[in-house]
Amino acid sequence: TNSVFLERTKTLHTNHPKRLTSMNNLAATLEDLGKHEEAEELYRKCLEGRTDLLGREHPHTLISMHNLASLLVKRDQHD
Repeated sequence: TNSVFLERTKTLHTNHPKRLTSMNNLAATLEDLGKHEEAEELYRKCLEGRTDLLGREHPHTLISMHNLASLLVKRDQHD
């Protein structure tokens, strides 16, 4: 899964919108696989990148906030 992300994003700038979308999608996949620590790390990186690039109020940034918050709630309920 990580190799697909790396291949897709190797030519893109760190905060390129497509890279951030791929990062978010990989985090969601990792979350679905139960790899919550890895997913959290990527969700946090994606949120940081989107906040820097788009601002805190942009819909994509808000989606990143929601995804991270949902994972943290899920982890709290299951850990």
